[in-house]
Amino acid sequence: MIYNDHNKIIQEKLQEFTQKMAKISHLETELKQVCHSVETVYKDLCLQPEKSSPLPTVLSPAALAQPVTANLGFFFTPEPKTQTGARSL
Repeated sequence: MIYNDHNKIIQEKLQEFTQKMAKISHLETELKQVCHSVETVYKDLCLQPEKSSPLPTVLSPAALAQPVTANLGFFFTPEPKTQTGARSL
């Protein structure tokens, strides 16, 4: 009779232990998913190319809507203006 009581207690404890191990396994899987997500975010945000990178800069839609000549104005130097009607020596 005493063995039956001990056996019942052991079985209950073993069942509790099995349930807790299943919960731990589930939490471990969730933690791995979170770690993977954090790693992906880190790579996306922190490992961006440096400013000196030859990759093009993304322009805003407003900048893309401007005429091309407005963006190329620095290539042309204005000719000096001369006064009209000035007398030459």
